[in-house]
Amino acid sequence: KNFVASPHIDERDRSHQYAVSLGDFVGGELCVDDGLGGVVVVETRNRIARIDGRHVHWVRSFSGGDRYSLIFYDTSDRQPRPVGPAHDDTWQPAGLRRGEASQLLSPVVPCCAPLWHALAQM
Repeated sequence: KNFVASPHIDERDRSHQYAVSLGDFVGGELCVDDGLGGVVVVETRNRIARIDGRHVHWVRSFSGGDRYSLIFYDTSDRQPRPVGPAHDDTWQPAGLRRGEASQLLSPVVPCCAPLWHALAQM
């Protein structure tokens, strides 16, 4: 809750990670060094994104209400993968038909509403 990360690398990650942030706030974007001299700014507020945390990344400051972030990652050696692109904007959740991913990746994520309400009660 309300975490603002300074630039870091998740050295123990063995693959990409998924990030989503929930709440009533402004700012708080996830920034990822693309390794080519640029920075990719990824909007995770009410959206899920796939990045590779083995690139330098951080969270911008934010204002307004609380910001909850959920990060899913793998540190096991079960399925290690080579370092990939900083941000994978072509990723689509498995099992969805064409066009359904746009709803999940849109600014309003219906699947996250119950989770957001549960977090807001904490």
